[in-house]
Amino acid sequence: MTVSLRGSQVKIATKDPRRPSLAEPLAATLAAARLVHGVSADIVRAATAFGLDTSKARVIRPAVDPEGYTSRDQLPRNDTLRLISVGALRWHKGHEFSITAVAQAVRAGVDVRYVIVGDGDERERLEFAIREFGLDAVVTLVGAKSPTEVAALLSRSDALLLPSIDEGIANAVLEGMASGLPVIVTEAGGMREAVTDGVEGLVVPVRDASAMAQAIVRLAGDRALAGRMGKAARERVEREFSLAQQAKSWMRFYEEAAATR
Repeated sequence: MTVSLRGSQVKIATKDPRRPSLAEPLAATLAAARLVHGVSADIVRAATAFGLDTSKARVIRPAVDPEGYTSRDQLPRNDTLRLISVGALRWHKGHEFSITAVAQAVRAGVDVRYVIVGDGDERERLEFAIREFGLDAVVTLVGAKSPTEVAALLSRSDALLLPSIDEGIANAVLEGMASGLPVIVTEAGGMREAVTDGVEGLVVPVRDASAMAQAIVRLAGDRALAGRMGKAARERVEREFSLAQQAKSWMRFYEEAAATR
């Protein structure tokens, strides 16, 4: 038996007050597994609290097909900064912090339009926040979209924003990077393993709407920087997060698991 840890099992579900403690069954599962896959080194470290023997842990990070996303040589120099977030409307995705950050950026004079793709049980809370901040003409909740529709929305955006409280490594960020977008991400979970601050984007503290707002203001005011980051983001996906590389890693993982006795 092998086990895959993607983030939610260890770092989200174990905090859910509505569920019985998962510590004991999680520890038993990790002990029984021949090999354990983690999407990030961070999730492997977190799993050690539940008894994971790191000698049988292997990190295989998420991947995307770069050819499925349109990357531009440079971002348009429009006055309006078009931001996008992609993720379920759940508490751990932190959308309320990104809406607060956008409100602060607007007060700082940034012309921004912000699209949030996804649906979930936090939608009402976010709709109230948008109305409370007077952002009806700025922030749009477009609901869940198909992968093709998400790729099209990314191609029409200038930057991707990930306000998550916790993550393994967010596929949405890799999709934005594959689209040649600079990314603003929190340092949640394994995100620093995919984004280097100042290179492919800007990394800010978790739950820090003011730092996120400053990052938005910075990208809006320096489109040349945003363009360089977007180019670096696409190159990093091609270099480190392609499906071809991931497939080879998975083949090695299963071959090792089958050979281990």
